[in-house]
Amino acid sequence: MNHLPTPTTPLSQLLHPLLSTPLPTPPTIPPPLPLTPHLSLSPLLTTQSTLLSTSLLHLLFRTHLAAHLRLQFSYHLLGSPHFRTALTSALFNPDLPSTERHPGAPRIGDKLGLKLASRGEKTWPPASSELRLALMGILGDSYLASSPPLKGPPNLIHHLSFSIRTLPPTTIPLVLDPSTLYALDFLRLEYRAPPPIDAVLTPGALERYDEVFQFLVRLVRVGYVVERVPWREGVGLMRWKARWFVGVCIGHFCGDVVRGGWDAFEGFLGAVEKRLADEEQTCGEGDDFGDGLGHVGVETVHDRHEQFLESVLFGCLLRKRQQQARERLESLLSYVLQFAELCCEDNNGTESDDSTANRTSMTVDALHRRFSEGLREFMELLRGMVGRRRRVGRGGDGAEKVEDESAERLLVRLESEGVL
Repeated sequence: MNHLPTPTTPLSQLLHPLLSTPLPTPPTIPPPLPLTPHLSLSPLLTTQSTLLSTSLLHLLFRTHLAAHLRLQFSYHLLGSPHFRTALTSALFNPDLPSTERHPGAPRIGDKLGLKLASRGEKTWPPASSELRLALMGILGDSYLASSPPLKGPPNLIHHLSFSIRTLPPTTIPLVLDPSTLYALDFLRLEYRAPPPIDAVLTPGALERYDEVFQFLVRLVRVGYVVERVPWREGVGLMRWKARWFVGVCIGHFCGDVVRGGWDAFEGFLGAVEKRLADEEQTCGEGDDFGDGLGHVGVETVHDRHEQFLESVLFGCLLRKRQQQARERLESLLSYVLQFAELCCEDNNGTESDDSTANRTSMTVDALHRRFSEGLREFMELLRGMVGRRRRVGRGGDGAEKVEDESAERLLVRLESEGVL
């Protein structure tokens, strides 16, 4: 130990005893007793929780979680072109033999259709037997025709089935009229999530998938109908605007919102699958795999799935705060259906006194004016949504993202043609 020099001045003689005396060791203060179990057990429990979460994640992916999620995209979100084509044909194709039963006329044909456009209020909604005939084999045939094929267990498609949706009393009158936009709202695609898949595909998540499915069926119905509106003099401008607007909506909602969101989520699933495969090869839970994912557990996949569904719901204007824009969009699609019905009936010469009594005196020109005014209002609502912020994901990082991303892309699409 280095000793201080001998003091030679009065000041140093005064300070020398103070500086040469060692400081007392401070007493050790134990943590409060209530915190002792937490401080002692928390590191151990955290490690065990991480190991358990990782093991459960391995179990989920071994039971084909990714295949079950891709199944939802292919069917609930109409991501499979084979399923989408088969479904629209069974519901709307006027050339298929009808599922309606007529006295003395047996139903003939390998494939039967509901032929929605030719239905009247007396024969709508269809009986459950008609639904079974029209939709028979659609799920299985489209699953086998998928390219590339969906990877999963052989009975994967058996978890899906068509069913009847329970509707609130206020919407039942709309469903009873086959000419409305809501005529097919009773049709539901039901999925039964087996354990442990239901840890991610929860009942709440399946309700969100059902909301999007209902919206997309309405949209593809309008798209199917408007593409078959015959051209004739006097309706060319409205016909062009209707086809253009519906094409923009289908491209945006089915493409940018649903497909774009799914591609990002599928990329995350692929990275997790690769991480799990690397962990099995190296037997190292804590290795740095360079994928930027950090720790991934069941809760991580659950939260990312919830964020994906939330982004799709916001992009499709299906949230309560977007009700005004959604209602304006539905009114525009309803105008297109009314226009298509007027043109087809006039072209076929089948308009009857009953149909004219149940219809307003709206002409194609009046429809055109209302459609153009409604489109301006819809675009103004989209402009008002630009710049709003929302919190994405209930269990994610809580980061705010701009709600206007989807609305702005749709607005750009609508403004690009300079229709208004």
